[in-house]
Amino acid sequence: MLVRYRPAAGALFATLTDGAVVLDVGTKKYFTLNDTGAAIWTCIRDGLGTDAMVAVLQRDYDVSEDDALTAVQVLIDALESEQLIEPAQS
Repeated sequence: MLVRYRPAAGALFATLTDGAVVLDVGTKKYFTLNDTGAAIWTCIRDGLGTDAMVAVLQRDYDVSEDDALTAVQVLIDALESEQLIEPAQS
């Protein structure tokens, strides 16, 4: 299933040497992402759908499709619950 997300207007992203950080400018809370999380955020920012995110993780991290899909779903659920991403309009 092709689902796309986009970063919320108040979410700022910065890469670090070992991952990334996302700042919610509204709440002033920040969230750390490991390398895999940073890769998923980059996919979201670039407008890739969930299927493409899974393919990126499989290619870059040599994981199974099931493991990649789980990682994508878990992070998307967490980012949505914190209102850091939102579904993109098609």
